[in-house]
Amino acid sequence: MMKFENKPYLLQFCELGDYSDIIIEFKTLKEAKERQKELIEWNNKALGYFTQISKIIEIKRKEPYEREQGKKYRK
Repeated sequence: MMKFENKPYLLQFCELGDYSDIIIEFKTLKEAKERQKELIEWNNKALGYFTQISKIIEIKRKEPYEREQGKKYRK
C-alpha cells in the first residue's frame, strides 16, 4: 500500500558555505515552488545555493502473521 501524507512535498534550501539547511513541508507543489522562489530572491547574490523539492511517499507492507512494516522515501 502506498499512502501519501498530508504534506507530501519537502523543500530543502541551503546557501553554499552555510552549514544549516532550511527544510519546510508543504501540502501542494505550487506552495513549495512559490516559497522556493522567495528564498532564491532573498539569497545573497555573492553566494551560491542548493535547492530541491522532494515528494514524500510512505510505503507499508504487511504479511499474514507479521507486524506492519513501513518506510518513507523522498522522490
